[in-house]
Amino acid sequence: MAGITLCSWDDFSPLRHIIIGNAANACVAATDIRGSGPGGRQPQDMIEEAERLLDNYAEILRKEGIRVDRCDKIDWFNELRTPMWTEPNEVGTMPPRDTFLTIGHEILECPLASRARYFEIRSCRKLFKQYFDSDPQMRWTSAPKPLLGDESFNPEYVLDRKHLDFAKPMPLTEEEPLFDAADVLRIGRDVFMRRSVTTNDGGLEWLRRHLSGTHRVHRLEFDGAPLPIHMDASFVVLRPGLAMSNPTQPLNAKSRAFFEDNGWQIVEAPQPAHEGPPPRCTTSRWCSMNILVINEHTACVEATELPTIAFLESHGFRTIPVPMRNAYGFGGGLHCATADVWREGQCGDYFPLKKKDEM
Repeated sequence: MAGITLCSWDDFSPLRHIIIGNAANACVAATDIRGSGPGGRQPQDMIEEAERLLDNYAEILRKEGIRVDRCDKIDWFNELRTPMWTEPNEVGTMPPRDTFLTIGHEILECPLASRARYFEIRSCRKLFKQYFDSDPQMRWTSAPKPLLGDESFNPEYVLDRKHLDFAKPMPLTEEEPLFDAADVLRIGRDVFMRRSVTTNDGGLEWLRRHLSGTHRVHRLEFDGAPLPIHMDASFVVLRPGLAMSNPTQPLNAKSRAFFEDNGWQIVEAPQPAHEGPPPRCTTSRWCSMNILVINEHTACVEATELPTIAFLESHGFRTIPVPMRNAYGFGGGLHCATADVWREGQCGDYFPLKKKDEM
């Protein structure tokens, strides 16, 4: 795999190389941060449909001139066992966006809070090794591997699928640093992170120290939020100076001011086209916001999300409709199903008036 560049500073610079996940042999978690599930294999008809959609997505991006790699296909129906816990099966690798961050020339493997996803990163390891061998500037690092013992989880947490109240007990304790990459927003020199059902304060502090000297790491706060659980269906940067916000989970006044004082416009996302998730799926209807920005004027949008398509076009975007709704149940939408390898461009400074973490 010659001629690889591993570099991405944000989610809006021109995209040249990306990883897309797959749904092959996927399973359902028997337990996760949000409670118990059925466990076992996903229905084969759902797997086949999701695979068709993901393959089509890869072809659409290739036609846009983007190099596409795919995660390894693995049988996820394996028992996981550590000295502290067991899980009857793994989950799958449709959403590589959760498992690692690309920050500049670095791939950072993240400390996921789900036991069923403990070894999920192995579906990307062969690709990482190829990138490492090809690009002498690439750094390949990993956050501390969490133990995920009972001490890492709050027994008082109760899932409310309609509203996530940050004033109430959260599912994760501060026993060890935990975070999903999808709870991290990269905007050049500034990196934003939020506490959620998959990310704790220790995870934010670990990333702050890890990036000290090269980035400013800030906490984003929301005034309460329903599920979805990740940043990329809550607050999405469209281009420098323009961000799209989920109206059901707005930034609090302090976080919003950080953007607006630096000249950013925050626009409210339109209502999704659907009242709920597709059949046999528990994802949020706000996967409508889970778009993939290819450059500052082009974005992939789920094909049935006509309000979001019209909204983006009104802001000067060329939209590329991509069918993906029937794959949501394997881990999310168009952004979740990908992870950056290379975007052209430098590490910009988009917050000139705020040089320190004041959030």
